[in-house]
Amino acid sequence: MDWSGLFPELLNAILGNLKERTDHLRFRCVCRSWRYTAKSHPMLPSLPWLYLPQDPTNSIDLRFYSLSEDRVYKIPLPQVRNSYISVSASGFLFIIGLPENPKLFLINPFTGRRAHLPYAAVHYFSCESVWDYSGSVFVGSYRYGRGVVYCQLRKNRWSRIKALSHCDVKDIIYKDGSFCILDSKTREVILLDGETLDITRIIQPPYFHYWHIDFAMSPDNDDIQLLVEVPDQKENDDGMQLADVLVQNGKSDYVLCNLNSQPEKSGWSKINNSGNIAIFDDQCRRVFVFETSRHSGLRKKTIIYPSLSNRHTNIGTWHIYAYNFENLGSDLKGQCSCWSHPFWILPRF
Repeated sequence: MDWSGLFPELLNAILGNLKERTDHLRFRCVCRSWRYTAKSHPMLPSLPWLYLPQDPTNSIDLRFYSLSEDRVYKIPLPQVRNSYISVSASGFLFIIGLPENPKLFLINPFTGRRAHLPYAAVHYFSCESVWDYSGSVFVGSYRYGRGVVYCQLRKNRWSRIKALSHCDVKDIIYKDGSFCILDSKTREVILLDGETLDITRIIQPPYFHYWHIDFAMSPDNDDIQLLVEVPDQKENDDGMQLADVLVQNGKSDYVLCNLNSQPEKSGWSKINNSGNIAIFDDQCRRVFVFETSRHSGLRKKTIIYPSLSNRHTNIGTWHIYAYNFENLGSDLKGQCSCWSHPFWILPRF
């Protein structure tokens, strides 16, 4: 059968039933006419995949678990053997060679794009390092999260940001020409110019009393948000009302705020109707927020997270649960196996 001869009406009907970005990509690969038809159907952002760490001394591939497809993808990459791997919000992996295999490089595992880094400062980093990459500049935390270093690839050398030598870095995200750094001690967000690495702004936290605070990426809107857990109360000491909370579980409220990085705007603004979202949280590094109205497979007021079920020798079995804050119940959505704690990563094809 000549698949290129299908009527456009049939192709549009097929596209209208594709919910996953990977299915759209497969559709585009059939032939030229299918690829042309797909251009008129914008793809939704991919839902996160779980990066599954393997034994750094023996692994020769990268492994990712797609929850929506209940499938593990393996990407051969012999260069990762004898290396630790750290994950960023940008979809890149940071390959950190062990002493017997000295190397540092970044790779997008889904496109193969790479960037090599000078090796001199390898002792600064570990698989727990937080960092991000602009395409020309790498900014990351030291091995134990204290202080910030950067590398401008065209200069091929490492430098410290002295003004941030006492910063306890919790997360780093590159967005709109700035590196956004979340200080775990002060809860401040420090903005660095993406080229000069000068501090352009320091944004104070939106609430004075809270328990936890995390960056949250919103692929639907390409925004950086702040997920704040605050004590259960009607109004905070700074006067911000908590009417539009994400969830209320009887003990705390979770509030979503948008980062306003422009100097003429206030630092944070609370998101209205934030209850119509689902959260992917690996409970270690990365949080993603999706609007349930745009993704039919997601349920509102739900948090999706991995939990260690059991460990046999060096391999752990992780269950992926979806906890709903309305009925206070958890559903098992999938399971996978890996060497250490898995991380959510956004596939960027």
